[in-house]
Amino acid sequence: MVFFVTQLSGCSTFDIVNNFGYKNGSEVIREISYGPNPRQQLDIYKPTWRNDSSSIIVFFYGGAWDSGSRKDYEFVARKLAILGHYVVIPDYRIFPQVVFPEFVEDGAVAVSYVLDNALKISDASLPVFIMGHSAGAHIAMSLGLNQNYLSALGHSTKEISGVIGLSGPYNFLPLSSERLLEIFPDAEKQYQAQPINFVDAEDPPVFLGHGDADKKVWPGNSISLSLKLKESGVPHTLLIYRGVNHSGTLKPFIKFLDSDRSISEDVIRFIEQYSPQKQTLER
Repeated sequence: MVFFVTQLSGCSTFDIVNNFGYKNGSEVIREISYGPNPRQQLDIYKPTWRNDSSSIIVFFYGGAWDSGSRKDYEFVARKLAILGHYVVIPDYRIFPQVVFPEFVEDGAVAVSYVLDNALKISDASLPVFIMGHSAGAHIAMSLGLNQNYLSALGHSTKEISGVIGLSGPYNFLPLSSERLLEIFPDAEKQYQAQPINFVDAEDPPVFLGHGDADKKVWPGNSISLSLKLKESGVPHTLLIYRGVNHSGTLKPFIKFLDSDRSISEDVIRFIEQYSPQKQTLER
């Protein structure tokens, strides 16, 4: 069991996780282009049923901004879909093809596509949440907190019901590796790349989940962002999970490891809390 948590980045492991994952309860539409580049494609997972808190979730995977594939994270989409949610997983251009901010801009185009096509995706007016893990959490949080990305495409963060970040880097200066200095190549881009620098009272609600045993992305990223969100009056949830490492925040989305459901249940609880249609029904 530990193997699947600690070796989640291995390609063969993704194959095993997905092949033995949830298959019923959703259908998938693959290879939808949201831009001209081969990596500007997304997959849509549609649930077979809906409930009062069903939503559209755009999930960005991690990979240190230089690796990753949407196909590897089918297990996340399937788990959320069986709970009644529509899940969109985009690919995005990565280093060395691009540097910051282009992968975040790709994320903005993907979210814009979802906002423009929400009724086609779900056949209903559902709230849109942005979610990510690791570098994907950085992209998700950048889109949710920095108004500029979506506004450049004629949209607003006010159209986002919430942002969910798992094990994400949000306040990661100074840079300590040559690789990161290539991805974020100058002081201005490094400043712009920190989601914490763009927190204001107009931001959508935020969920921050991080393991205290994370050695790849220091939990202080989530803690410092939480403090900034609190200072600005942004509704948010911060949960630090004891003994959980970097990839461990995705463990509860894996079918044969989901006996420990606390993290996935916390994410669903956050979505339910900020689901506009459920709030309307409860009034």
